[in-house]
Amino acid sequence: MNIKSFSYQPKYSKCILFLVLFCVAYFYHYHHVLFYTPQSIHQFRQADCLSIALNYYQGDMNFFKPELHNQMSQGGNSGFAMGEFPIIYYLVAVLWKIFGLHLWLYRFVVIVITFIGLLALFKTFEGVLKDSVWALLLTVLFFTSPIVAFYSNNYLTNMPAFSFALVGWYYFYEFYKKHRTRFLYVSMLFFALSGLLKVSSAISYALVLCIFVFELTGWIKFRNQKKLFNKPAKQFVPILIVPLLILFWYWFANKFNTYYGGSYTFNSVWPIWKMTSVQIAEVWNGFTTFTLHQLFSITNLWFSALMFVSIMVFVALKKIRKVHLFVLCILILGTVFYSLCWFNAFGNHDYYLIDLLMLYLFVCLLFFVGLKNISSRIFNSYITKGVFCVFLVFNILFCQNNMKMRYWIDINKPERFTNQFEIGGWAYMHEVYIKKQKAYETLSYYLREIGVTPKDKVISIPDGSINISLVLMNQKGWTSYGFDCKTQGERIRKLMNLNAKYLLINDSVVYNDSTIMPYTRYYMGSYENIDIYDLQMIR
Repeated sequence: MNIKSFSYQPKYSKCILFLVLFCVAYFYHYHHVLFYTPQSIHQFRQADCLSIALNYYQGDMNFFKPELHNQMSQGGNSGFAMGEFPIIYYLVAVLWKIFGLHLWLYRFVVIVITFIGLLALFKTFEGVLKDSVWALLLTVLFFTSPIVAFYSNNYLTNMPAFSFALVGWYYFYEFYKKHRTRFLYVSMLFFALSGLLKVSSAISYALVLCIFVFELTGWIKFRNQKKLFNKPAKQFVPILIVPLLILFWYWFANKFNTYYGGSYTFNSVWPIWKMTSVQIAEVWNGFTTFTLHQLFSITNLWFSALMFVSIMVFVALKKIRKVHLFVLCILILGTVFYSLCWFNAFGNHDYYLIDLLMLYLFVCLLFFVGLKNISSRIFNSYITKGVFCVFLVFNILFCQNNMKMRYWIDINKPERFTNQFEIGGWAYMHEVYIKKQKAYETLSYYLREIGVTPKDKVISIPDGSINISLVLMNQKGWTSYGFDCKTQGERIRKLMNLNAKYLLINDSVVYNDSTIMPYTRYYMGSYENIDIYDLQMIR
């Protein structure tokens, strides 16, 4: 058996892929993180997602009426609010109905969807490169991105949305190879799911639409002498359905939020053109000192730049078709457009960068296509693959270190892979969680002991998020979020009129506000750092 045939083993490759992914996931402490409540970076948004799933499970399972713990809607009388398509939240609630309320099932669903996406990515690489080893190495390399590793085992929908896009590309590649329209329909279904979960993930669909339009106008041929879309009238139907579904859902979500008067996400852009020069500078500083390091290791970022330059050389040497360069240019323009539309988020919202990784994957694919065409000997060499394995191991170590910092697990010399600014940021998040939030995870047992029922509404302060403390103790009510009042006391009185029965204070600094003292007369007890007061006695 020669090297080439040994490297291409599609019959066994999927099993090897999952074995490697499971090993790497274990190395990333997935077996511990699986059981964690929302915490670390963007705990705010994680809690919102978990809140919707919990309210489905504890409510009447009405798919089109998602609800939060925070009673922000209908003038403070309900938590009805809508954002992305809630299919994952609903699926998790269904699983809870069957197997019982286990939070780990939520993270497990996200992991499964992500691994399906990674399988689709692997099969696409394997099909194009005709090499299972390179497909495996590149797929695992993608899994060394900290934002991929972190949000693959999380409560947010960003990685499921990206994973559905990867599945969409796999079926689009099948459509490209086999010229069967049914594959196009399946591809568009997954692109639609991707955009419904996160509208920013529609970058992939936009690229497909450009391919369709440019081929239809005759400007370029994507399949040598044959047309890719040989039945454009029929094949445009699934392509058209995608934006219609996405636009309809977000139109419906906005109508829903307007009707109930509540919202947990703005469902819009966060553009650079609405920012001042000072704000742009602040975001750029946050991006270069923190967010950029969540994409990949510096070595991988430099490798990406090298691959991009090499692609230009391969095109000049006619080792890559110009049509591939054309597709890459469209994707670059889409990436730039996306970056401008959501630039404000790039300072510390690392999950907004996930959709930009599609460009990285296309660069990887085109680079190795060019390498294979220019030198099959280098491409098939054991030495080349061995060196790349060493590079891959380094990146796995880098990602593991990042994951440990995000959850502050077994920290030991984290400065080997990052800067002091980033270490300080992760340490601060962990300290806040331990000192102020962790007690909420087991607070419900104590609340039941002192007479607080699951249906009683509470005020939990200080908590600037919509749902963090409320979802951790699984109690409906209000946090410090929303309701424009001049004093804390005025706000409490307003919420008491909305049937708030108990006041929970997790930080002694709150007592410095004299307006709050009349509401702390009826002390019920304390649980670690949380003091509980009865507001019903004041009425």
